Amino acid sequence: MVVIQPELKKELIEKARKNVFHKLGYHKKKMDPEVEKILKDAFLLVEEHKVIKPKGIYHILPVLKAVEGEVETDAGVIKSQKFSLMVKMCHGKRRIVFMLATIGDEFEKIYHKKKPLSSQFVFDTVGSELTETVADILERDWKGRIDNEGLQSSLRFSPGYCDWDLDGQSIIFNALDGMSIGVSFNNHFVMRPCKSISAIAVIARSVPIKAPCSFCIEKDCRWRRAL
Repeated sequence: MVVIQPELKKELIEKARKNVFHKLGYHKKKMDPEVEKILKDAFLLVEEHKVIKPKGIYHILPVLKAVEGEVETDAGVIKSQKFSLMVKMCHGKRRIVFMLATIGDEFEKIYHKKKPLSSQFVFDTVGSELTETVADILERDWKGRIDNEGLQSSLRFSPGYCDWDLDGQSIIFNALDGMSIGVSFNNHFVMRPCKSISAIAVIARSVPIKAPCSFCIEKDCRWRRAL
């Protein structure tokens, strides 16, 4: 099990800032002055007051069995028709990487107190983007390890997406010590802090299908990651 506490370097924060501009719909038009001020305040907290506490953890386990709709590991059974198809199509020894990434709860506590709701929305978007940034750093860490072995991997796949129910969260926490980075989940499988990402990916010598979306007929899905 690998735990990291990455530094959010200036270039990563700047990239996150640009992504937030895009997600707020201002990549092709001038930003509203009020929104611009809120965004400036949010990143001031990130850059100068250091309220973001990035942490990540991952663990790689072997695939014990892959049958239709299920992938069995020592942490439990991943119940997803599409993910199991991905795993079955892999060549060579198959493994699953389980991962958790978070920015902590300090930033979240600050923006939940803000008024009006537009401020909360902008801060929430910033928090989500920075959490994705931490997840990307964590992913680069384990990918660097498997690259040295000449292995391939799929894109990350999270509980609650596609055909994997949110209760799949319990399998990820079976594989990982979430509390070592301050992350837990409630009876509804919702994580705390809320700015956290849990995911899995398959690793093998050859991974021909990178995302479950390849098997999906919903061509116009906004979350689609494959043709």
